[in-house]
Amino acid sequence: MHNIATDGSGCAAIGTWDAGTTTCTLTTDITVSPGEYGIEVTGDNVTIQGAGHTITGGYSGISDGSNGVYVNGQVNVGVLNLNVRNFEVGIRYFGSSTGRIYGTDIRGCAYAVYLTQGSAGNAVFLNSLVDNVSTGAHVWNSNSNYFAVNNFVNNPTQAWVGGTSTGNSFTWGGVYGNYWDDWDSRSAPENCVNNTPFDGSCVTPYNFTGGTDTSPLVLRGGVARHDWSWYDNVGGDNWVLAASRPGSYTGVMFDLMVGGTPQGLAAAGDAGPGYVPEGSALYSKYSGLRDGPVTAFVRGEDTWTVASQRTLWPKGGNSLEEVPGVMVMDQQLVWPWYDMQSSGYKNWILVSNPNSYPVHYSITIGNSVKVADSIIAAGDSVNWQFPGESGGPVRVTAWDDYGDPVYIMASQRVLTNNDTAFNEVPGIPRSSLSGDNVWTWYDQMSPGAKNWVLIANPTLAADIIAYDVYYKIYIAGGEVDSGGPIAPGSSVAQAFPGTMDGPVEVRTYSDPGFATPVPAITSQRSIWGPSFEEVPGADKGSLTHSIDWTWYDQKSPGVKNWVLVANPSAAETITATVTFSDVFWGPQMMSSDIAPGGRWTPAFNNRMGGPVHVQAVVQGGDWGVYGDRREVIATQRVLWNGYFNEVWGQ
Repeated sequence: MHNIATDGSGCAAIGTWDAGTTTCTLTTDITVSPGEYGIEVTGDNVTIQGAGHTITGGYSGISDGSNGVYVNGQVNVGVLNLNVRNFEVGIRYFGSSTGRIYGTDIRGCAYAVYLTQGSAGNAVFLNSLVDNVSTGAHVWNSNSNYFAVNNFVNNPTQAWVGGTSTGNSFTWGGVYGNYWDDWDSRSAPENCVNNTPFDGSCVTPYNFTGGTDTSPLVLRGGVARHDWSWYDNVGGDNWVLAASRPGSYTGVMFDLMVGGTPQGLAAAGDAGPGYVPEGSALYSKYSGLRDGPVTAFVRGEDTWTVASQRTLWPKGGNSLEEVPGVMVMDQQLVWPWYDMQSSGYKNWILVSNPNSYPVHYSITIGNSVKVADSIIAAGDSVNWQFPGESGGPVRVTAWDDYGDPVYIMASQRVLTNNDTAFNEVPGIPRSSLSGDNVWTWYDQMSPGAKNWVLIANPTLAADIIAYDVYYKIYIAGGEVDSGGPIAPGSSVAQAFPGTMDGPVEVRTYSDPGFATPVPAITSQRSIWGPSFEEVPGADKGSLTHSIDWTWYDQKSPGVKNWVLVANPSAAETITATVTFSDVFWGPQMMSSDIAPGGRWTPAFNNRMGGPVHVQAVVQGGDWGVYGDRREVIATQRVLWNGYFNEVWGQ
């Protein structure tokens, strides 16, 4: 058994410890003997981040007292993204409160989730409780816990609530229930009657001993979400786009909240508003609405979706900005730079609280604290400007009343060129920073183009752990610059006049010998004619073989639209394919081989539609063979009546 305490003791044997977030992230699978516990959490505020690893016990159908994860008398303990197999109890909370069990997959246990003896206020969300011997969710003498968007599949007793338990809910917000495989409208006999028009849930409640799910889900799977800081159809024209990716095999249901208020989405055919068939896209616009935060929830059997906001600024103007929905939040969000000093620049930092309780936050620019401790109400947004200020890095940090880190949303919005050019960049999660970042392209050769590569040190002088940053910059595989040190709380911006090529890569290190990689904050900033654009770097180690956007448009007047695809490999030629669903002509497709370190910029003349999908395999490979798939770097670049926008795919 592995005991994990608040100080992290016990974590080193199975994972890595983050003292700032009191999180133990597993780096290995765990196997224990019959009758043993896998992990016992012995301190408050600990998170077990499974990171997809598996804990396996020796339970064989005979009671042996084993637990995959055991939490006894603790507060605010999280168990996330963990697979649990073959224990008497998969995850047991005994007299433990305000915790969360999220994204786990529990199978082959007698009881999957067991809350008992005064366990209260725990959230059991987005878990798969499948093929367990007795019960999926068992609640005894425990109050005010809630279960939502879980998959209950092939458990003899799906859920059971007993003893003195009160106030336990199996529906969140009156909308998001759970999927029960014995209450599925696609099975026979049909137990669940679909809502009309179809919205992904049943009219008929699902009842079990001690409880009711008032809004059971028709589509097995879960709920994903896409978040933005703000929506503004007052200052500009603002659309929310939602798409179900090609190959997802089933439609999905989108629900939209703006400033805590539900907003209707467009309808597709005979389906209800917000339902998006596979390989299709919807877009909606709300006259006179300006508020935040914005969240698009996705419900369905396959939540493989994309969502974005597109804005033309000002209203009736030509400055196009597309912002993909954020799918990963963090307690610390960063950018390389802030500028409200350059002539004509207006710069806001927007901070949004998606939580159900007030959140504290701070803002620093460089080593200077601009907001020391302010509070955002639950579900609210704030924005800040710092006139005359210029510098970086920028950092927003959030915590709760107890000083524990909490997740938030934040973005920077910039107006330039006499308020006619608009740009927005979501905060970069500190936890996702990399020492090797890439982009598809660099251009300081085209007429009117200026292009800087920004590198910022994510540590500050006041941090307990601070380091200098050294860097190397490569364009089209060749080194074009190296330097450092970048001190804590500092940034650099490098430009390469007369250069137009790609891909671009920045590698960062903690030593002048360029031997030890360290994370840094990176972006490219571009001025293209009348417009300003910033594109954060993408972690080279997190590139994927499949990339999507909501929309493509080379049909509207004054528009040019390219899909840029770059091969990050130094050795292999890849074959890339771009497809999208033309509004009038149906599926459109192009393919091309891309040499090592090479690029491809396909354009579909006089075409408009979505979603857009890029996939890549080794040259001559088969997309259906997983081992043939290869990572790519891909963005879309758009010129809209002379204004420039670039957006990463999701």
